[in-house]
Amino acid sequence: MEKVCNIQVEFWTHLTTVVPDLNILNDLGKKASEAAQEVDLYWTMLCKINPNYQNALNIYGEYLRDIRNHLQLGNVYLERAYNNLGGKKTTEDATKSHDIIFSNDTAIIHLSGNKESIGKILKTSTSLTRVFGYNKTEVLGHSVNILMPAIFAKKHSEFLERYFKTGRQIIFYEERSMFATHRNGHCFQMHILVKQMPNLIEGIQYVGMIKPIISDFEFILTDMDGVIDSFSKGMSGLLGLTPNLFKDKDTQINIQLLAPELIQFFLDTQKRGGKVAKSKYREQGGEPITLIVPKDFNLIAKSEAKSSNSRAGGTGGRKGNRSHQSNVRNRSQVFK
Repeated sequence: MEKVCNIQVEFWTHLTTVVPDLNILNDLGKKASEAAQEVDLYWTMLCKINPNYQNALNIYGEYLRDIRNHLQLGNVYLERAYNNLGGKKTTEDATKSHDIIFSNDTAIIHLSGNKESIGKILKTSTSLTRVFGYNKTEVLGHSVNILMPAIFAKKHSEFLERYFKTGRQIIFYEERSMFATHRNGHCFQMHILVKQMPNLIEGIQYVGMIKPIISDFEFILTDMDGVIDSFSKGMSGLLGLTPNLFKDKDTQINIQLLAPELIQFFLDTQKRGGKVAKSKYREQGGEPITLIVPKDFNLIAKSEAKSSNSRAGGTGGRKGNRSHQSNVRNRSQVFK
């Protein structure tokens, strides 16, 4: 960039002379063009390492705007830098106000943000075993999706790809409550804080700090049709089921088998094209849901898993539109 600036200064200085030499101007113009192409080449190489490095975005944006006179394109990069810088400032505030997340029972996971290996686990803290039940060797090199319920994992890779392309952050630098999956298959609620760590040598990395939440509730996670994805540990004894049953893609056990009160909610949601219907059960402090667990439910559930994928549960064999189900199944709903 400095080379481009110097050549352009020399070009305009010579142009303002009384009798400019056209050969010299032509030579300087050629050199400026070659230098600009070299800058673009280096920028492309840098983007493969980290396309969202704030300082680089600022410098390149100002170069395009002030030196190359590409005002609109330059402002695009400067806006990206501003957005990332704003997130970086909130990191300090977040870490100060969320000291609890750095305690001994918090797992710290480093993920690759490079295009070729995005979402792969690079390293973890020793607390990984305590929180997730995995040894380090079992997760290193694998996608972080193995630590999530399937209904969330389906969308996580898409989120990382979208962030890599746009640089727009949604969940970074803010502590959130989400669900994770233990090695034994049970889900559990957690606090998570995710930060971005650019590194020109190793490339971009994401660092997640995860702390389990101790709750008085047990959870069942379903998709928007009510098909159970996973449940918390305390539900195993109640249902007489192991979470491994739900790892089979053909297994479709519906929450409506256990909670007939929810049948109307799912019918209304389907009528709304997959948009979540209003329900007294979804309101804060709303009505409790009664779970009806039949005798030998574990045998019923295994039989249900072998039945038609279009069956909704113990509702007289209600059938849903399969194309509609495929559209909304990537969304999720939690009942507790």
